[in-house]
Amino acid sequence: MTTIEIARELGVSLAESEEFQKVLLARHRVAEDDALTELIRSFHQKRQDVYDLMQSPDMEKEDAIAATVDMERLQQQLYENPLFSGLMTAEQEFQNLVASVNREINACIGSDQTDPGCTGDCSGCAGCAH
Repeated sequence: MTTIEIARELGVSLAESEEFQKVLLARHRVAEDDALTELIRSFHQKRQDVYDLMQSPDMEKEDAIAATVDMERLQQQLYENPLFSGLMTAEQEFQNLVASVNREINACIGSDQTDPGCTGDCSGCAGCAH
């Protein structure tokens, strides 16, 4: 089996993981909620408005403050929504899984920062992080 084939198997395994399935379910639930979808759209638009305002050479400080306050209000509403916070939690759990996989790969190829002398060959290992 080639390295690419093994990577493909890893990708399929990640896609089938409980963590990723939770992400898919959470995304589906968010997409079905029209009010939440509109709130997300409004937040993204307000964030773009704030960015555009900050890039403007004739920006008024009061306008920037008001737009930022509006953006923060929308963001707070998002985080208070159980569907949105569930999505954020699911995505964080999946990212934690991916980070764990990456740490294991790095440990096996000698890129693990916890023991710079690690070569990934565990046959003579005195006890590194992996």
